Amino acid sequence: MKPLLSVISYNRRAETCETLRSLGITGALEDADYIVWDNGSVDGTADMLRGMVESGFLEWDRVFLSQENIGCPKALNAILYSWRKPGQHFIKVDNDVVLETPDWVIKLVAFLEQQPTVALASAWYVELDGSEYGRFKTDHGGWHEVFPVVGHCAIHRGSFLDRAGYFDVLAPDHLYGFEDLLMANRAVVMGHKCAVVPEVRLRNIQRHSSLDVGEHEGERMRKHVERLRPEYERRKHWIHSLGCRYYVSPSGSPVL
Repeated sequence: MKPLLSVISYNRRAETCETLRSLGITGALEDADYIVWDNGSVDGTADMLRGMVESGFLEWDRVFLSQENIGCPKALNAILYSWRKPGQHFIKVDNDVVLETPDWVIKLVAFLEQQPTVALASAWYVELDGSEYGRFKTDHGGWHEVFPVVGHCAIHRGSFLDRAGYFDVLAPDHLYGFEDLLMANRAVVMGHKCAVVPEVRLRNIQRHSSLDVGEHEGERMRKHVERLRPEYERRKHWIHSLGCRYYVSPSGSPVL
């Protein structure tokens, strides 16, 4: 069974196009069942996606155009709820990266098969300034055991998701941030490992991390993150106290 691959877009028309083109060039659109979800973009991204469908680059039943921006975690959960099959691996790809490794989907799936204790494995990042993303890493048998460095492109083991459920939604207006960290935290609590795979490489093409306080919308992003951080800490401790034996509904409501 092919993994399910998602790309969530909100504006950033040019970057989204570049990300999707890289998926085509590296074979990912053939090697995975993909869903491109646009969160109500107002900069022409939806028209760009329609154009990709008309040209045959994307399939229409694999593109979903939301009428509003429901945020990344809720969009991810909607995709998991509506399209993912039991046992199916899931790959999250951000819309600000370019994948550079041919057949990278196949390589990530093979890595999971070789490392049965790993629940999440992500690509090796090359930052905007050319530096390589190696924070928190320790060498371990030829790959890099990492917690909680996942994000821009990460594969989630299907059997892990069958148990873990959905991404956490910390507030009704939780648009971005922390969902990857909480999923990684949940994996570790459940006895798994997280990893970065150096053989699969991607390049960041725009810095818009929720933790970035640089020029681009920096103050608004900082306030958003700082407002959610206490809830993130509460949820993290809650995960540990429950032993992670719970699910989170697509709306964000926990179901014990």
